[in-house]
Amino acid sequence: MKNQAFLIKDQKICTDEISIFLHAFFNNANQYQVLLNKNLDIITFNDFAFKLNHKSTAIDLQAGKNILNYVDSSLKEDFKTQCQIALQGKAVRYEHFVDGGWFDFEITALHNFENAVIGLSIVGSNISDQKKNAKIIRQQSEYLSNIAWFQSHQLRHPVASVLALLNLIKEEQDYHLTKEYLQALEIVTKQLDTIINAVVQQSREV
Repeated sequence: MKNQAFLIKDQKICTDEISIFLHAFFNNANQYQVLLNKNLDIITFNDFAFKLNHKSTAIDLQAGKNILNYVDSSLKEDFKTQCQIALQGKAVRYEHFVDGGWFDFEITALHNFENAVIGLSIVGSNISDQKKNAKIIRQQSEYLSNIAWFQSHQLRHPVASVLALLNLIKEEQDYHLTKEYLQALEIVTKQLDTIINAVVQQSREV
């Protein structure tokens, strides 16, 4: 009996330690995390979710309250539908702008040991930086496309003119005509220089 009492006590200490570690892990996560039951009532949430929700709605999350109480009325029906889809076992992902930043939310079903659905997990990650980087990459791609178009269209004509004038100069014996060709070559070269400067300026903006 005495050994059994010690065993029960040790198991309780072990369980308490696990609970402490899980609580610390849950609350220290730099993500929005909320757990719901099948009725969409809040079971628990982490500090990140509490703070983000308070900033965006000025309403504090509370265990036992239905999550729909915290959803904007214009989004409520759609959110409810997404939750129903997730309860059927299909993960749902969506992006939402919250408190000045973009978040990627994922709603997934929670299962017990018998693999029966017992609720939902909502996890949200801040993707503002990814959005910003994607925008920069998109702008760079547009700049590069413009430069490529510039090079293929705007440069083609003056380069062709330079080559044609050089061929004429090589074959021309008349000094006066050669001088005229050189003057024309100077004009085209200046035009080409202007175009190249424009391309260089665009390249600096990429």
